[in-house]
This record gives sequence, C-alpha cells and structure tokens, in this order.
Amino acid sequence: MSTHQAYLYEGPDAPLKKTDLPTPTPTTGQVLVSVLATAISHDVPHLFKIPGFLRDAPLPLVPGIGGIGRVIAVGEPNSSSLKPGQLVFCNPVITARDDPSSTTTVISGLTAGMTPAARKIMEGEFRHGSFAEKLLLPVENAVVLDEEELLKKRGYTPSQLVYMAHPLIGYSGLRQVDLKAGETVIVAPATAHFGSAGVLAALAMGAGRVIVMGRNEEALEHLKTYDHLDRVRSVRITGDAQADGAAIRAATPFGAGADVYLDFAPTQAADSTHFGACLGSLKGAGRAVFMGGVFSEIPINYGLIMFNKLTIVGHLMYTPQHVLDFVKLVQSGVFDLNPIKIHEYAFDQMDKALEKCESYSRLPDLAVLIPTKE
Repeated sequence: MSTHQAYLYEGPDAPLKKTDLPTPTPTTGQVLVSVLATAISHDVPHLFKIPGFLRDAPLPLVPGIGGIGRVIAVGEPNSSSLKPGQLVFCNPVITARDDPSSTTTVISGLTAGMTPAARKIMEGEFRHGSFAEKLLLPVENAVVLDEEELLKKRGYTPSQLVYMAHPLIGYSGLRQVDLKAGETVIVAPATAHFGSAGVLAALAMGAGRVIVMGRNEEALEHLKTYDHLDRVRSVRITGDAQADGAAIRAATPFGAGADVYLDFAPTQAADSTHFGACLGSLKGAGRAVFMGGVFSEIPINYGLIMFNKLTIVGHLMYTPQHVLDFVKLVQSGVFDLNPIKIHEYAFDQMDKALEKCESYSRLPDLAVLIPTKE
C-alpha cells in the first residue's frame, strides 16, 4: 500500500506529529488530489492549545482547511468534468448528499458540525484536512480552476490562489443576504483575516460604502488603502454601544444607516457591545449575517429586531455555487489577489510556520504551507 506524509493533531497536550498515512484509493464519487498549497491561519497555534476546539472531531486528525491541489485520480465511474492533472480549489465544506437542508455539514480537518449525523460524516473518509501531501474529497468539492487564465495570464501561483478561501467566506455571506451594488455594509470586527477579507469581498461586489469596525485604529486605517474609490469608513469599538451606533450611522450616506451587517465575531467576543451597535445602525428591513466563531448566547435587543423588521441569517463558510461564482471574479480580474503578501513554508517547516504565522494576523500577510512542490 502506498503512503503519504501528513501532520496529525492528537490533542492540546501534544505537538503536531509528522507521520506516514496510507494513501486512499478514490472510489465512486471521490477524488484524490495532491495538495500544492494550504493556508495556516494566524490563530492556528492558539487553537491547537484549546481543548475541544475541533468541536468533537474524532482524533487523531489531520488539520488544514482546504487549499489548492492537483487531481491525481478520480474514482470509477469517472466524473464528467474531473481529470488527472487538473488544478482545483479544494472545498473543505462537506455536506451530506441526502440532506437538502444542509444542516448535516462538516469542515474537513476542523469541525464535526453540530449534529450526530454530521459527526458520522466526520468519522468517515473525508475527515482529514490539508496539512498533508494528499487529500481525499467528494468530487463536488474539487472545483476546477482555469490554469491558463490564473497561472499563465494573470501570473498567480498556487500559494496566491489559496487566499481565495478567505474573501470567499464573506462573499458567500453577503450573497446570502442579497447584497446589491451601491448598498452600505458594516463589517465587524474587520481587522483580523476573515473580517478584512470580508471587506475586500464587499468592495468587489460593488458596495457603495463599507463601515469597518474594530479596536485597532491603525489596522482600521490600513483597510482604507485597499479601495481607490474612497468607500471605506472606520469606526472604533469603544464598548459604548449607543455611542458606537451613532458613529456608524454618521459614517453612512446621509446618516441613514446601513443596509447589511456582516459579523465575524471571534469566540471571546460573545459579550461584545458591537452586536447592539451594528444591529441598531441598520435601516428598516436591514439584513445581518453572522459568520464568526461564537458558540454561546449573545446580547440582542428583541424589540429592535421586531420593530425594525430586521433579518438575521446564520451562514457557515460558503455554498458550492458561491465557490463557482467567486472563482469567476478572480479569473476575470474583478478580485485582485496581488495585494496579498504570501509567506511560503516548505512541508518540513511546519514548526517555523506555526511560530511565524501568529505575526501575520492582518492584511496583507498570509502564511502558506507547501505540502507538494511542483
């Protein structure tokens, strides 16, 4: 049996262990890819130390959330579109094919979801993530990329293409609440990787004004440099919901409030005042989408939601259709990956990558692991 190398996570008290794993042979509905590049988020070293951060995922587990790969083999009967040698985006969001509600969803290499049915998927063949030389995926999770357009014409590398997964999250959330060109969007908190990527997504989608919130004023000001049309305004989170809400409204056109609120609150922000400030700054019939890492109750004004006819949507990562649509934005040049500064680490440099990635917590920096060098 052939093998490949991967990094195993065994728990918060054990370091990542590089080891040999059996290389699976794809069967019907499966594809095996060689992992060319995968992101190492700035918070990974911290998360590895938290008991249960993988949300009931069975251990040991290969971490790593998606990436860019090249098709090695496709299970028989062959997929109509996937062929060996193709460059693909590896979508880590795996949903049960027999669950049209999409609640039976896991993120390979990260979380077993919220239901027993989802955990059953996580215990199967797609549980491992991309901190490995090879990755097994459902065929629908391997999205073929236009290599001629992306690598040859636009000059991107697989490592640069990895960044697509970051703004894709915010893009999908904004699609879920039907963001329209010209509308005003609040992104909060906006200074860490996924929040700032959400800002870039909103700008690429034609938002007329983007209000960015956070506690680091320097980081907020930096976000303004990514838009030459002067659409970004910053509001610092002070802890005073009423004052912050007034500042948000003052930053919107004519002080009329925002149309959409995109939230990326981290785990530790469950009691943050920004929820009330942002919801209170929405126009009547405004829409909010929650995409952060909070797994507990948060303070929300029931009456505000009812009287202002607000819509609040929860959304996990991205849908298959939104992946296809966002890839088109990148392939067409509407979304530019060039401002992102990639820091590459060879597969045997995991320790160094984990040490350095914590300093890449904001735009434009991103740590990328190279499991397979072409």
